[in-house]
Amino acid sequence: MGARRLPTKDMLSRFGVVMDGGCGMCSSGLESRDHLFFDCAYAKEIWTAILLSCGLSQTPLDWYGSFQWLLLNLKGKSLLVHILRLAWTGFIYFIWEERNHIHFGGTHRLAGAVVSCIKESVRIKLHITHMNRIDDVNRELCIY
Repeated sequence: MGARRLPTKDMLSRFGVVMDGGCGMCSSGLESRDHLFFDCAYAKEIWTAILLSCGLSQTPLDWYGSFQWLLLNLKGKSLLVHILRLAWTGFIYFIWEERNHIHFGGTHRLAGAVVSCIKESVRIKLHITHMNRIDDVNRELCIY
């Protein structure tokens, strides 16, 4: 499913499927693709924590600005680049999962719990690929 076709509340409200279009994670703003992944304070906290774990920082951007940043910074075959690729896909997956937990189950995890899920996912994928998981740049992300 393309990113423009995510069934976010802004899109669902246009079709009359939902009436409340607010973000369930931060309770401020309309739940759109851009808000959910880049404007939401909850999502920003998670992505910032992941980047800090890798020794990086980035000013939160919009959807296209973030992809430009990713394209520029996720080149090569270094361990850090591999970890960031895994962390990015984990971030998207777990933010959407958290959105669904809130929307359908009424449960909400703290941002730190989602960060832990992303880190664990990265660790498992690194272990499966038998990569050396420890170096000075990403030691915090990879510590068991």
